[in-house]
Amino acid sequence: VYNKKINEIFYKKAKPEISFEYQKVFPLITKNKIVMRKIKENLIEKVIDDYSNKLYENLYEHIKTRKDKIDAIKDYFEKMYEEENDTYRILFEFTAQSMWNEKFKIKINKLFEKLTELIGQAYVEEGSTNETAKVKAKNMISAIMGNNILKITSAGLKR
Repeated sequence: VYNKKINEIFYKKAKPEISFEYQKVFPLITKNKIVMRKIKENLIEKVIDDYSNKLYENLYEHIKTRKDKIDAIKDYFEKMYEEENDTYRILFEFTAQSMWNEKFKIKINKLFEKLTELIGQAYVEEGSTNETAKVKAKNMISAIMGNNILKITSAGLKR
């Protein structure tokens, strides 16, 4: 619809010889934009995959040898926020982008499912039932994410 509208406006206002040239070039421009958008989207998807795997692996490595895994998880995210603030902001950026892009949404959802499973397992090891552990894990992720969004958006934050 948008391209059709552009064509209508252009043809009405342009000289005939320009319109003819435009007719030859416009399909190429449109096709290139679509191809470039797909390439960009695929690249971002790959970055999300790499980032998600790295985040999960780092958290797993951080907590696997610790006795109190719940405190280790909290400690990991606090350190991540303080020491790797830009990396943490990327997580929020991907999460925000997932609201607009279905493929990104699926990938970010997978990340949160994996994190919920990992954190839930830590709660199970501390004596919670599977159902309770899953609820606690989701609440923990929500609290950590929400708390750090507040920190990032608060006035006076070091950047």
